[in-house]
Amino acid sequence: MKQDLHDDISRVKEAQDEQMKIIRSLSSIFFALYYIDLEAYTYREFVSTDGTYHDHSEEKDLGSWLNDSVDSFVAEDYRSVMRIFTDIETLDERLGEKQLIIQEYLDVNEGLS
Repeated sequence: MKQDLHDDISRVKEAQDEQMKIIRSLSSIFFALYYIDLEAYTYREFVSTDGTYHDHSEEKDLGSWLNDSVDSFVAEDYRSVMRIFTDIETLDERLGEKQLIIQEYLDVNEGLS
């Protein structure tokens, strides 16, 4: 029993180490990473201030975050279209067999994104 528990802990640690390798490799490129759980409609934010990522949030509601992001980053004329695009409840239907869908929009600083 004790050996099984030790083996389980070792497997979990190895899996976490692998995940951290990925996060560390991205830390020089991105300021923040987001883990998005589409089944639970939640997200977590990981922020890098020193070359490593730190989890600075608890799981939060994905829909609210996406709406707030649209308000913060998308020019007013494009917001209604982006709200439709960021509607995660219709994502499966919109994706269909595709691996990727995109939507261009004008950001709040008048740059095309």
